[in-house]
Amino acid sequence: MALATLAKGPVGFILPLMVSLVYLLVQKDWKAMKRMRLLTGMALCFVVVLSWYLPAVLKGGQHFLNETLVHHTIDRFAKGSSHVRPIYYYLINFPVDFLPWFLFLPGAIVYGFSERKEGISRGFLFLLIWFAAIFIFFSFSRGKRAIYLLPLYPAASLMVGRFWDDSLSGSSQFPVRKIWITLPVYLFIVLFFLMGIFLYVVPALANFSVDLSTPRIIKTIVKGAASGAKYLSYVPRWSVIPFIFLLVGSGILLSLAQGLRYKSLVFILIVATAGMGYFYTTRVIFPLVNPYKSARFISQEIVQKIKPGEKLVMYGYIGSAVTAQYNFYTGIVPILETENGAEVIDFFRSKEKVFCLVESDDYENLVRKYTDLSLNLIIRRGVGSRDMVVVSNR
Repeated sequence: MALATLAKGPVGFILPLMVSLVYLLVQKDWKAMKRMRLLTGMALCFVVVLSWYLPAVLKGGQHFLNETLVHHTIDRFAKGSSHVRPIYYYLINFPVDFLPWFLFLPGAIVYGFSERKEGISRGFLFLLIWFAAIFIFFSFSRGKRAIYLLPLYPAASLMVGRFWDDSLSGSSQFPVRKIWITLPVYLFIVLFFLMGIFLYVVPALANFSVDLSTPRIIKTIVKGAASGAKYLSYVPRWSVIPFIFLLVGSGILLSLAQGLRYKSLVFILIVATAGMGYFYTTRVIFPLVNPYKSARFISQEIVQKIKPGEKLVMYGYIGSAVTAQYNFYTGIVPILETENGAEVIDFFRSKEKVFCLVESDDYENLVRKYTDLSLNLIIRRGVGSRDMVVVSNR
């Protein structure tokens, strides 16, 4: 918990503490608390955390403390200083990220609640509380990102893994009901064919939009599909054809295996499809999309244009996570940032040669507002959904 706190801040101890306490309260296992070495454990935790945080606070002062504790932790959770999402965001995001195994998770949970002579197993109960507590905790956070849910994936994976293991071995005292295997498999068959169709018609979806009166949850789904379509529309047509064959072929083979009731073959096909799909996506599709998504390429151009000693500023609201990409790829730390138009104009009117990284809309607004300003457009490149430009005053 102490090392996790150093890596990720207060959630490093909040999450395991919350899961453990809820589990012990549900179990009413007060003796377990007595067996824990709480005082020595807490002392060790404080020693590890303060050995780094104390010197860091002494060196960084109040500003450092506000940034690490208040802005990046409390404000992000309570106020949503960045990545503000609706409360149901993870209900859409998690099922997609946990594919192909999410479709078996409901069956795994129902199976875990199967009646047993000794009641629900302690192992399953702990995994369920682990999963549910973290899911609910982050759902109430104003700021949401997919990676925030990473701590619950081991719990979800173990529940699904035990479910499949008992289903294939048949060793459990309470057999897995057939419906919890067959229904997800048929859903997979439909999903594979739909994904194949989606990849085939993907260029037409890139600019698809919905009416303003459309419910927000539908807008979120459509926006996600359109975003994926946008990036896939950048890649050559040939690159998605093998993926389409993989999905359609897997759908056909799954239909045959399920029809012949070969459960082991069904499991192997799902694993193989997920593995080959992941490998092909990371090795072929992502490298083709990367030039349109990553800040790496515009950063390389910036480094070639800027000479040692020349200054670079970022204008407009970019966000700390995005700024970090440019820090990493350019090697310029820190990069000056401002959202104040007057400040950036003073920056441009300085006698030395300076550069500014800014979104194209903000750049055009500056040019329209300050007609006497003479700027040279050096670089223009799309970075994800942003159209970024680099301009210079000389």
